[in-house]
Amino acid sequence: KNKLVPRITVGMKKKAVNQLIMEEKNMCVLSRPYLTEAEEYRHMVDSGRYQERIERLQHERNLARMFKSRSMEDYFSHLNKCKNWE
Repeated sequence: KNKLVPRITVGMKKKAVNQLIMEEKNMCVLSRPYLTEAEEYRHMVDSGRYQERIERLQHERNLARMFKSRSMEDYFSHLNKCKNWE
């Protein structure tokens, strides 16, 4: 019913216009690609970096799945607090 509508200030208008200008610049930059489609096609595969990257990511994933190396001393170290019986 009695909803308060915020006033649109000059600063808000400037901010909106600046946002639109920035979006327009971004769209202009994105519309002109750095590489042509022919250059872009398989450029990572041809350079060999693609395969290295895939292997590195797979290695990191495999290491993340593995348990950390622990010895039996780590598991039973809490039992070695005092040796009065020796």
